Amino acid sequence: MSYWMVPAAWVMIPAVFAGFLHGVTGFGFGMVIMLFLPVAFSMQMATALSQSLSLVLCSCMLFCYRREARLKRVILPLLFYFPCFFLFLTVADRIDTSFLKPALGVLLFFLAVYLFWFSGRASIKANGKTAFLCAFLAAFLDAFFAIGGPPMVLYFLSATEGKKEYLGTQQAFFAGCCIYGVAVRFLKGHITASMIPLIACGTVSLAVGLVAGRRVNDRIDGAVLKKLVYGFIGGAGIITFVMNV
Repeated sequence: MSYWMVPAAWVMIPAVFAGFLHGVTGFGFGMVIMLFLPVAFSMQMATALSQSLSLVLCSCMLFCYRREARLKRVILPLLFYFPCFFLFLTVADRIDTSFLKPALGVLLFFLAVYLFWFSGRASIKANGKTAFLCAFLAAFLDAFFAIGGPPMVLYFLSATEGKKEYLGTQQAFFAGCCIYGVAVRFLKGHITASMIPLIACGTVSLAVGLVAGRRVNDRIDGAVLKKLVYGFIGGAGIITFVMNV
């Protein structure tokens, strides 16, 4: 029993916080949960768990904002994302992944610095070139680290109008990515039957966090919350790097 409870706790507890953040901001689930999963699991298993749980989360969010989602605006980025993700995941299967945990720490730190200082100031034009660039970066980050959200956040902020349209359209893209990613990881043997109990536990936990996040979405100062979370991510990135070098 104790052997089972330890890995389950490493999924369930972070999933609550990650689901809460996603419910408030519309993204960030992968960044938060990937602070913890690589500590208890291999990078391959951690990214597979993260993307499986993200599929559940994004599907729920998409259902909530289904009327505001502009599905035509996700087609081009997805067409770019799918082949890039498959390519990067194939590369990840063929290289020594021991360097990925410290690399993840560095990446989380710089993501936190960027999001803390520039996320509200940075803007891009939504066109074919930026759709390819953002999808390319998202595919790379998802294949290796399961945290491909930030590039697409920038893209959909420019491609949509209004908070609800942004959330609905963004979640439609993320859901498409996760369906494809989970299918590819399953075919490659990254997702196995033994992981189903962990995914089930994580699903319950993220649902709790998501409901809480949506309830405070209109009551909390999102800018303050996001900066606190980004600071936490940056600090955890440093710890992740130091512990794995």
